[in-house]
Amino acid sequence: MDLDFTDEQDMLRKAVRSLCEDAAATVRQLENDPRGYDDGFWQKLASMGLCGLMVPEAYGGSAMGLLDAVVVYEEFGRSLVPSPHLASSVVSAGVLMAGGSDAQRDTWLTRIASGEAILSPAWLEPDGGFGPAGVRVEAAPDGDGVTLTGTKRHVAFAASVDRLVVLAREPAGVSLFLVDPAATGVTLSQQFSVASDTQYRVDFDEVRVA
Repeated sequence: MDLDFTDEQDMLRKAVRSLCEDAAATVRQLENDPRGYDDGFWQKLASMGLCGLMVPEAYGGSAMGLLDAVVVYEEFGRSLVPSPHLASSVVSAGVLMAGGSDAQRDTWLTRIASGEAILSPAWLEPDGGFGPAGVRVEAAPDGDGVTLTGTKRHVAFAASVDRLVVLAREPAGVSLFLVDPAATGVTLSQQFSVASDTQYRVDFDEVRVA
């Protein structure tokens, strides 16, 4: 397996490094910021095709590989410029590709790839682990949908995303739901960390999801 960087990847590195260096001044400004990222920086990522870094071309993505992602994230780490890229373009997009419906992929992967929409996973819970046993948010059947009740913690950028990717427990097992953070019954409480990054506690009180 050849793990050497190609000329194209070296060019990608230079472009991302330049972009991050230009945005480095925002790092301190965005500490504990409720929104947590700079819109201008995000739009520049989108214009470079990086919001769709690993999203298939069929959904408007760049369809890059893991080694390309290594290049991008080395430069993100070098500058520490905060952005919801990992939460949205990698984790949430990956979940939709693996387990989303056709309609969800068509709607959300396209918008993620263009930078128009940002999603964030809401998985961890108080006193819960990383495995299925730690999922205690209840998804109770309600007509043709469910209602979600419970709490998630360490949800990145929750106040500024378009949808939360919520892991919850139905009677038949654990499922994923796309939830509008502005929906009735959702309460966001900003949590402050040693890293001064932007994360939230999210409480669900019988939140209706179709």
